[in-house]
Amino acid sequence: MNHDHSMHSSASSMPHCSMNMLWNTQIEGTCVVFRQWRIDNIVEFIGSFIAILLLGLLFEYLRVAQVKMEKKIAATMVRDRGVEPGTESPGEEALLLARASRMGVAKVPVYPRVIRALLYASSTALSAFLMLVFMTYNAYLILAVVIGAGVGQFIFEANIDPEAVLFGVNTKGAVCH
Repeated sequence: MNHDHSMHSSASSMPHCSMNMLWNTQIEGTCVVFRQWRIDNIVEFIGSFIAILLLGLLFEYLRVAQVKMEKKIAATMVRDRGVEPGTESPGEEALLLARASRMGVAKVPVYPRVIRALLYASSTALSAFLMLVFMTYNAYLILAVVIGAGVGQFIFEANIDPEAVLFGVNTKGAVCH
């Protein structure tokens, strides 16, 4: 039994998008999320592969940018309360952390909240878009997402925050892919 899951159009000259519900390696006739993003030849495929790979890199950059923004906001708030992060000796680091923990929850000013919200919304939308690319079930396009995320993680996560790892701070955000 053969089911045609292609997008039907009233215009007979409009090319159809193939919609595979199983793992596939089809190149020609594949539409990537939108009908307008259709792969019809090897050049379009290579361009799409690179574009998706770059979107994976961008997602990782946005994720890391969110974490850096959170740290910057926290450092500014601690500094505004008379504590200067980064100037303490190793023995004074515990004192700084104690002072920061006594601050409790503090309201973030509007401008940094807007930036945080934009970073979060952008990364969430991009993650959902990459999930839709995964849902093409196309092995090559999935590989582009995976390579982009892996290379992005390698480039943008060159450093590690042991405290965040040890204390279970979530640095991944809303990840759909």
